[in-house]
Amino acid sequence: LEPAYGLYVVCDGMGGHAAGEVASAVAVRTLSEEIRKSQDLLDDYVKGSTGGSRVSKRDITNMLGFAVNCASRKIHAEAAQDEKKRGMGTTLVAVLFLGNQAFIIHVGDSRIYLMRNGSLEQLTEDHNVYNEFIKKKKIDLGNAAKLAPKQAITRAVGVYEHCEPETL
Repeated sequence: LEPAYGLYVVCDGMGGHAAGEVASAVAVRTLSEEIRKSQDLLDDYVKGSTGGSRVSKRDITNMLGFAVNCASRKIHAEAAQDEKKRGMGTTLVAVLFLGNQAFIIHVGDSRIYLMRNGSLEQLTEDHNVYNEFIKKKKIDLGNAAKLAPKQAITRAVGVYEHCEPETL
């Protein structure tokens, strides 16, 4: 990427120690490669290009979603070829800084926080069973804590060919 742009990625692999490391490494590498292929799109966005070269925030988030799903397909394909890696996957959280704006994409329960004036604010929402119970108001906080382990995630990169990233 252009030195003026910043990409920061955190992945937490799962599926056994070795498989988790593979999944997280593939996710980071693939995300970075796919974003690098979109350098012209990023440049046009930062320049504020108009007309046919105009790039919207939605274009950037779509590009990020495509990149994460490329990673999901690669991880899933590698797991299908090796029984020891079957079911491997990873959480993913990434921030792409373009000028004075930040684009966030995440899958799973790795988080992004904003620190401002000495105060931390969680920006991403965990994709786990506990949080799904709370969001859907199916259960109160006390019962959710008993019934839904917080580490049981509902979304991951690579467990299936397609994943559902969330963008901000």
